[in-house]
Amino acid sequence: MSSASINLLRYGIVNWCLRTIHFLVPVQIALQVGCVDDITLPECSSLSECPAEYSFCRNGYCLKESEPCAAISSGDGCCPSLDGREGDGDCAMFSMNLSGILPSEPLASGDGGVYVNYFVTDARGKILSLIALDRSGNARWSKKVGAADSVSAPVKTSLGVASLFSDGIRIFDPESGNETVLVLSPSIPLAVASDGADMIAFTTVSKALYASDVTKGKDGTKKIYEPSEPLSMFFVGNSLFVLEDGRYLNIDPVGAKIKQESGATGEAVTGATSAGNRVAFAVEASGNNTLKILQHVEGKFAEVKQISLPEEDFFDPLFDNDGNIFMISKNGFVKAVNGKYDTSEFAINELKGSAHGIQPAVGEGSFIYAFASKNSRITGLRYNFPQSGGGSMLVEWSFSLPFTPSAPLAVTSDNRVVVVEKGGAVMSIWGQ
Repeated sequence: MSSASINLLRYGIVNWCLRTIHFLVPVQIALQVGCVDDITLPECSSLSECPAEYSFCRNGYCLKESEPCAAISSGDGCCPSLDGREGDGDCAMFSMNLSGILPSEPLASGDGGVYVNYFVTDARGKILSLIALDRSGNARWSKKVGAADSVSAPVKTSLGVASLFSDGIRIFDPESGNETVLVLSPSIPLAVASDGADMIAFTTVSKALYASDVTKGKDGTKKIYEPSEPLSMFFVGNSLFVLEDGRYLNIDPVGAKIKQESGATGEAVTGATSAGNRVAFAVEASGNNTLKILQHVEGKFAEVKQISLPEEDFFDPLFDNDGNIFMISKNGFVKAVNGKYDTSEFAINELKGSAHGIQPAVGEGSFIYAFASKNSRITGLRYNFPQSGGGSMLVEWSFSLPFTPSAPLAVTSDNRVVVVEKGGAVMSIWGQ
């Protein structure tokens, strides 16, 4: 038998042992008797400390289980896929209060943690701080950035995490929190976008749009144009996409120039979002709502599809990892569009009454997370949308929050849903 076959056999035996015995005896005993003597299990004191591929924390170790737990029972090390799961303490990864004012949406890190901007008051007045929390809510580091008159969500760059303050943008090393670069702004910055690498773009209170190469520090910033009041801006390939009311722009961020300007698109009724080389946003023209889908090819944007929408108040479009697009209204209506532009429609009672306007989010493994303000609940939806059209959308769980979120939901790479409240509360919820 080959070594690969032997390893697969041993892996199967190990998993059988874990599934069979972990309800009956402590894992330490199993290790002592040799059932799992050739595997190292992550240690834990709660589910929040386990990697995403593990579904239980039992007897001090992270374990996998073929069937999820089906009952609300705090302290059993797992979080059930049930309505009312807030009664199970294992479903809250962490809950804390930063004793400040949270001004923006959090930024999920790649390891289950999160970065949060918040204001504190000291002898100098209102000071913006940036804190890095790990998957269990412990602070990796916290930095007082400085005075800030406006703030947006932090963004990732090749040099670290970028955060706005009154006269520029500071970038912090994600591990140590040490400041690595300062991008000066001629005016107070309002919003920032990043390509995840070296380029950022930002707008200012003077209504100008700038692009900056963060590797060049203070010398890397160029003005693109003014006045600029983008509804949305983000990078797609080598282009900066900017949606304004009635048009969109395609900008060369390195050359700091507009390389494509659309004709009249109609009045924007949502912001724009993107995934891969596609962009989606909704407009109102001639009394009708329409979802516009663009594709970015060879540096240019071209419209590939228009899809009619009902007269609903929609959130910004959502893309999943498979390229499906979801339009969710504040009254619980969902329109799904697959890669072939087949559509399905769903009515989700749990999402009715979302007038508070918290942007939903998409997670791994076919999950959508949305907040309904009428009962202050987050709902986890799982969709099944085959390429042939049709499909289904199921409500997997709901979780009542002790507060109303003040910013869009953030989802980590292992489906932890992070919500923040303007008074300083931060909560992370198991999203599987």
